[in-house]
Amino acid sequence: MAQKPNVRAALMSSLTLSESAFAETRLGSHFPHLEGARIGPYTIRATSQDGRNVEIVLCTTYRFLDGKGRAVANAAMETARSIDERLDAVLIQEPQSAERPPKCP
Repeated sequence: MAQKPNVRAALMSSLTLSESAFAETRLGSHFPHLEGARIGPYTIRATSQDGRNVEIVLCTTYRFLDGKGRAVANAAMETARSIDERLDAVLIQEPQSAERPPKCP
């Protein structure tokens, strides 16, 4: 959320967020340099000031990068050395009706 400081400030002033976020996708062993890495969307449990439980969903887009920081084509994504991820949207939803994976715009 550091990429969107005003959004972060608004959320932090009205919600108590969990210390951890849950990534919806974890890269497998077919990514030899990124095995175990996580990519969004991410879900954070939170509590409002009046005690209501909600989930914050961080919707992201990402690019796989080679060793020189250049984008890797989708056909060769398994060769990537790093990930460039951007926060696009933040959703607030009720935990009981939360869809998995969350539907991001």
